[in-house]
Amino acid sequence: MQKAQLVEFFLLTLLQIIHSQQKDWNQITEFQVNNCSYFNQVISYIPESCQIVYITSSNFVCIKNHLIMNVKQLYFTQSNITNCEIIKIDSEYIEIHNINLINNNTSQYQFQSQGNILVQGNIEQKFNHTELIIESQNDITIKDAQINIDQLAIVSHNGIIEITNSNVISLNPKCNMNNDLELTSNFKIVSQENVTIDSKSIITASTIIIYSNHTIVDGIIQSPFDCYTNQGVGKAPIFTIEGLICLSGGGSSAGLGGRGSQDKQCQALEKTSKQFIKSHPYNHPNYLRSGSGGAGTISIGSGGGMILLQSLNTISINGELLCNGVDGQFINLQNQFGGGGGGAIQILAKYIDGNGVIQAKGGNSDVSNQVGEGGGGIVLVQGELSKMAKLKIDVRSGIRKDQQAQNGTIQFLPCEDGYHLNKFQCVECPSNSISFAKRGHCFKCPGVLFGQYYVDWPSCNEKVCNQFYCDPITFISNVMFSLLNLILYLILLLFISIGYIIRRMYRMQEIKYEKLPFDFESATRYMTIDHLLTDELMKNNNFQLIDLMYHVHRITLLGNNSPENPWKLPSHPESGIEYLMDLEEYKRFANKINKFAEWKKQEKILLIIVSILYYPLYWMILTYIKKKKYLRIIEYFHQSNIMKLMDDQFIKIKISKSADYTLLYFDIFNYKISDLKYFFLACPYYILVSGEGNFLKPFYLCESNPFLSCLYFSINRNKEIHEDRNKILDNLVTHKKRMENSQKLNNFIIKFNRYARAIDVDSNDFAQNVQQLIIFCNHQNVKFFSDFLITINIIIIIDDEFTILENYESQEFIKFIEEAKNKHLRFGLFIYDSEANPEEIEDVLDNQRISLEQSNQFQVLEEDKESFDNVSNLEDLKHQYIERIQDSVQSSQEIQSEKQNKSKNRKSTMEIFNKIRYLFLSHQVPTVGQNTKIYVQLLLSILDAIFLPLLIQQGIDASDFYFEQILLLSFPYPLSIVISPILGCVWMTTQSYGIAKVHSIFNSLSIFNLIVHIIIMIQKMIPLAFVILFINLILKILLMINIKRILSLNIKLNKLNQIKHIIQ
Repeated sequence: MQKAQLVEFFLLTLLQIIHSQQKDWNQITEFQVNNCSYFNQVISYIPESCQIVYITSSNFVCIKNHLIMNVKQLYFTQSNITNCEIIKIDSEYIEIHNINLINNNTSQYQFQSQGNILVQGNIEQKFNHTELIIESQNDITIKDAQINIDQLAIVSHNGIIEITNSNVISLNPKCNMNNDLELTSNFKIVSQENVTIDSKSIITASTIIIYSNHTIVDGIIQSPFDCYTNQGVGKAPIFTIEGLICLSGGGSSAGLGGRGSQDKQCQALEKTSKQFIKSHPYNHPNYLRSGSGGAGTISIGSGGGMILLQSLNTISINGELLCNGVDGQFINLQNQFGGGGGGAIQILAKYIDGNGVIQAKGGNSDVSNQVGEGGGGIVLVQGELSKMAKLKIDVRSGIRKDQQAQNGTIQFLPCEDGYHLNKFQCVECPSNSISFAKRGHCFKCPGVLFGQYYVDWPSCNEKVCNQFYCDPITFISNVMFSLLNLILYLILLLFISIGYIIRRMYRMQEIKYEKLPFDFESATRYMTIDHLLTDELMKNNNFQLIDLMYHVHRITLLGNNSPENPWKLPSHPESGIEYLMDLEEYKRFANKINKFAEWKKQEKILLIIVSILYYPLYWMILTYIKKKKYLRIIEYFHQSNIMKLMDDQFIKIKISKSADYTLLYFDIFNYKISDLKYFFLACPYYILVSGEGNFLKPFYLCESNPFLSCLYFSINRNKEIHEDRNKILDNLVTHKKRMENSQKLNNFIIKFNRYARAIDVDSNDFAQNVQQLIIFCNHQNVKFFSDFLITINIIIIIDDEFTILENYESQEFIKFIEEAKNKHLRFGLFIYDSEANPEEIEDVLDNQRISLEQSNQFQVLEEDKESFDNVSNLEDLKHQYIERIQDSVQSSQEIQSEKQNKSKNRKSTMEIFNKIRYLFLSHQVPTVGQNTKIYVQLLLSILDAIFLPLLIQQGIDASDFYFEQILLLSFPYPLSIVISPILGCVWMTTQSYGIAKVHSIFNSLSIFNLIVHIIIMIQKMIPLAFVILFINLILKILLMINIKRILSLNIKLNKLNQIKHIIQ
C-alpha cells in the first residue's frame, strides 16, 4: 500500500514538472493546497487552486505585463509589484500593507473585494504614471497609511469609507477648464453610505470629488495646484522687451488677478496682451474651474485646484477645505512668477453644518510687492445650512501693498420666501417685511408703503407676497432669464444661425451670377447643330428654350387647377391643328385628361375642413393634390395614342406647367423647319401670368417660361436681323450692352411680380391694384421697352374671353374690373414690335400655320390664311391677333358651357371667409423704403422671439399652469405660437419670400390663438397672463401689418432663382 502511494506521488510530481516546463513562466512554484504563502520570493504566477494567498516581502513580476487573480482572501505585505501594466484582483477580503508599484510604463491596478478592504502603511508608485482603483462591496478602511499615486479612486457600493491618520497624495495636474461639473478628477471617493476623514488625515490632490450619503470632514482636504505658471483661461501674460522691465502678473479666477509692474507702458502692454491671449476672469458665478496660473519664468506660480463634495443627506465640515493659489516670488528678472488664482470648491447636500475653514484665496505677491497677486476663487454652497454652522469661507484675492486683484465669489442657494441671507444663514424677515427667493433681502410690504391699502395684502403678515404685485420687474427678469428660457433663447439663436447659413449659401450663388443676368452664350451654344440637336430635342420631353426655334402652336388648358376652376382641355381640337390628329382619338384623349384634372368630392371636403382647422395644412394638401394631378396627366400623356402618333413624324407635342401648378400647356413643334420668330419678335406672342390671385397662389410671372426668356433676345437685337441661326449672336448688341439691358429686364420682372402679387381678388383694392400694374407697365414701355421698339400690354382673360386692358382711368374700366373679380380670370402680357410691318407679321403667322403641312399630308384652309387680309395698320392687327388667341384656346362648345356658368359666382359664405382671411393675409405694394421696413421687421421679430418664453411661463396659478400652458400651445391652432417666432428668426437672416410667407400664415394663426386665450385670462382674472398675452397680441398685429407691406420686398432668393432658371 505504501509502495503504491509512493508511485502515485512520484507520477504526480513528474506530470507537474512536465506541465510546468511547457509554460513560459520563470521560477514558478505550484501547490495543490488551499493556502499559498510566499515569503521573500520572486513570483510571477498564482495557481488557481490557491484560495488564501499570503505574499510577504516578495516581488511579483508580470511576464506578460498583466495579472488577473481571483481568490478568497489576499494579504499583501512589504512587497513589490513589478512590470505590470494591468492588474485586476478579485477577492472576498483584501489587506494591503506597504507595497510598491514599479513600472516604467503607464499602469492600472484594480483591487476588488466582495467583502472588506484594509489598507495600511505605504503605497507608492515608482517611475511612471499609475492609476489605482480600490473597490469594495462593503467597507473600506485606510488606516495609518501613506499613499502617493497619480490617480486614485476609492469606491464602496454598500459600505462605509474611513480614512484615519493617513496622508494621501494624488497630484496629476491637468489644468481643468471645463464648465460647471464636467470634471475629470484624479482623486475620487464614492460611497452609498458614509465617508469619514478624521482630524489626523490629509488629502492632497489636483482635483478632488467625494460622493456619498453622509460626509464628515475633520481633517484637511487640499488642492494646492492644478494649472501651472502661464496656464489657464485667466493666465497672466508674460513678455520681454529690450529696455523695458515688466514683471509677472497674477493669475485670474472668479476674480481678476493683479498686474505685475507699476510702469504705465507695461500696464498698457499687459492689457493689450490679455486681449490677444483671451485672458479673462471666469465671469459666470457657477463655473467650476481651476485657478489660472500667474505669469512667470518658473513653473511654480500655480493656481488652486478643485474640490467637489456632494452628499444626498448631510455634509459636516470641521476640518479644512483649501484651494489656494501659490504665492508669487521675485528673485530676479530671470526667476520670477506671479501669484496663482484661487481654485473652486462646491459643497452640495441637503443639510450642511460644521465650523470648519473653506478657502479659495488667490496667491500673495512677493515680499517686495513687485509681482502681481492672484484673484480670488469661487465657493458654491448649495444646501440648507444648520443654525449652529459657523463655516469660515474666504475667497479673497492675494495680499499686496497696492491691492489690484479682485476678490472671488461666494454663491449660495437662495433662502425660502420670508427669509433672507445673513452671515451665510437664512434668517426670518422682520415684521411688515417680505422677501423673494431670488431677491436675497427683505423690504417693506406694500401695505406699509401705501397706508390704507395694507389690508389688501394679507399675505404680507406672513412675510410672503406674490412677487408680481410687489416686485414685477424682478419677477419678469427672473422669468426671462430662467434656465428653461435660456434654453429657448439658445434654440431661437440656433434657428437664426440656420437662416444665416441659408442666406450665406445663396449669397455665394449671387456672387457667381451677379455679373451674368442672362447667359446668351450657353443659351445659343447648341443652336448651330442640326440633326444631332433635332434628335436630342425630340427625345427630350422637357420644353427648353432651344425648342422655340421649332415651335408652331401652344394649347393652353382652361382653368387654374383649383377645386373651383379645374384644368380642362376642349373636346375639339383648336383651329389650325385639327388636321394633325384623328378627331375621335383627340376627343378620347381630352376626356381622359379632363377626368384626371377633375377634383373629387372628397378632396374638396377635405380642403374645406383643413382650411378652417389649420391653414398651413391646407396649403400643404392643396399643393400635394395639384402636383399629383399633374403627375397623373403627364404619365398618361406619355402613354397615349396621341403621343405615339406624333412620335411617328417630325411633329412632337411636349407638356409644360408653371411652378405653382396653375397653368398647363401642350406645345406643338415641327422639327423639320426652324426659325427665330420668337427670339427677335418677328411675330407677337403672349405670356400668361401664373397664380390664382390669392395669398397662397398670387399672380406672378414664371421666370422659367421659355417665352419670357425670348424677351432677353428681343431687347438686345440689332436693326439688321440674319435668319441664319449660325449667326444668331451677330444679331445681338455688344456683350456689355447685353448685360446692362438684361439686368434692367430682371428688375422689370421683379417689380412686375411685386405689383402682381398685390392683386388679390378678395381685396377691396382689387381694381386699384390692377390699375397700378397697368400704370407700371405703361411707364416701363416709355422708360425702357420703347428704346427697343417693343410694347407690352396687360391682357385679362375672363371666362376665357381675352381683353386688352386700356383706358384704365375710365369708370367703365372700374366697373369691368369689379365685375371680373367674381369670375374665373387670368392676367397675361401681350408682347409685340411697336413698329413692325403688319404685312410681314401676317406672313410670319401664316407661315407658322403652313409649316404644319408635311409633304402634302395635311390640308390648310384658305379661309384661315385670309384671316389677316385687309389689315391696314398695326393696331388692327394687334386686336385681330388677340381674337385669334381666343379662338386657339377654346372651342364653341366650351364657350357655350362657360357662358352658362357665368351666373354661378362664389357662394356668399366663402366670400365672408375670404374677407376674414384677407384681414390677416395679403400682399401690399410698399410705399416706404425697403430698408426702413426691413429694420422695423427685424426689431419686431426679435421682440416676438423674446416673448415666446414669457408666453410659455406665464404667471398663472400653479394648479392650472400646465393645463394653461398646453392649452396655449395646442388650441385652436397647434404650435402656431412656437412656430411663428422660430420662422421669424430664420426670416430675419434670409429675407426669403417663401419663409416670410409661411411666417405670415403662422403669425395670423397666433393672433387668433392669443385672442382666444385673452378671453380665457379675463374670465379667470389672471392679470399677469392677460398683460403678457395682450402685449404679444399687439406685437403680432404690428408684425402682420408690416409683413403685408414688406412681403413683396423679400426678393433676394427669388432674384437668384430667377437668374438660375433663365440660365438653365
